[in-house]
Amino acid sequence: MAKTHLIALLCAVPALSMAATEVSVINAQYQPVFQSKTYSTSLIASQHIAVISQTSGAITHKMVRNGQHVQKGEVLIKLDDRDYQLNLQEALANLDLAKAAYNQADNDRKGAETLIKKGGMSQSKHDSVLTIFHQAKATMKLAKVHAERAALALERTNIRAKSTGKVIDLYLDQGQHVQAGSPVCDIINDNNIDAIVELPSNDHFITHIEDLSAELAVASAHYQESGKLFAIDGAIDPTKSTLRVRYRFENSGALLDGQFGKVTLKNINGHGNIVIPQSAVLTDRQGRYVLTVEEGVVAQKRVQSIGQHKKDELVRGLEVNDQVIISGTMKLYPGLEVDVKPAADRS
Repeated sequence: MAKTHLIALLCAVPALSMAATEVSVINAQYQPVFQSKTYSTSLIASQHIAVISQTSGAITHKMVRNGQHVQKGEVLIKLDDRDYQLNLQEALANLDLAKAAYNQADNDRKGAETLIKKGGMSQSKHDSVLTIFHQAKATMKLAKVHAERAALALERTNIRAKSTGKVIDLYLDQGQHVQAGSPVCDIINDNNIDAIVELPSNDHFITHIEDLSAELAVASAHYQESGKLFAIDGAIDPTKSTLRVRYRFENSGALLDGQFGKVTLKNINGHGNIVIPQSAVLTDRQGRYVLTVEEGVVAQKRVQSIGQHKKDELVRGLEVNDQVIISGTMKLYPGLEVDVKPAADRS
C-alpha cells in the first residue's frame, strides 16, 4: 500500500527540464603579441673564395698580408718562374721553326699547283707535296698550342686574387714550396655578413620561416641591426636534427668573419597572433585542442601552440570570433548544450 502511494506521489510531480551548462567564453581575436626566440650564431662573410695554387714552385715574393684589402687580379704570391721562362722560350723557338717549315711547304704547294696545271709534275709528286704541306700546317698548330700552354704555366706562377676583398688564412712565407692544387689563402667580402641559425627540428618556427623577422646583436661590436632571410637548407641535418637558415646583414666594418653573436627571430606577420589563456588549451593523445561553442553546442578544435606570453598561449588553428571556452573545460565534452557567458574583460 505504501509503495503504491509513493508511485502516485512521484507521478504527480511535474517533470523538471535539465538546465544547460553555463560556460565562460572569449572571442578569438588577433592581438599585437609576437613570439621571439634568441639563437647563438657564428658570423660568416657573405662571399668566401678559396685561392688555390694552379702550379708548383717555391715562393719568391709574398706581396700581401692577412687582413689586407686587395683588388680582383692583384698578385698575392710570386713563385720561382725560371723553369717556366725556359719552357716558354723553348716553345716559342719550336713555334718559329714550325712556322718556317709551314711557309716553305706552302711555297712548295703553290709551285706544285702551277706545275701540275702545265703538265710539268706528276700526280704522285703533287700529292706528296700536299701531304708535306698539311703535315707542316698541323705541326705549326701544335707548336702554337705548346707555346700558349707554356705562357699559361708561366702566368700561373703569379697567384692572383680571384675577387676583390680581404685576405685571410695566408700562412705561407717566402722560400716555402707549394704544390699545384694546394690552398694559398681565402678572399672574403664582408660588406655583408651572414649569420647561420640552426633551428631544432621540433621548433615551431620551422613551419613559417618566411614570416620571421631577424635581428643580429653583437655586444662586443656595439652592433644591433635587422637583416633579411637569405637561404634555407633543403633538408634537416639528420646528425644534428636541425635546419640551417642563413640571414644576411649589412656590415660597415664593425663585424668580422668568425665573430659570435645572437640572432633574435620574431614571428611578426602584420596582424599579430591569436592569444588565449593557457588554461583553455587542453591535451590528449592526438595533441592540443580547445573547446569552442558553435550554435550553443560544445565543439572541439585542434590548435598548434606557437609560444607563450605571460599567462597566455599563442595558437594557430582558430578563426577570428571563434568562441573559446575558458571555464570548467574538464567537465565538458563535444555535443553538450551550453549557455554562453561572456568572460570578464581580460585587459
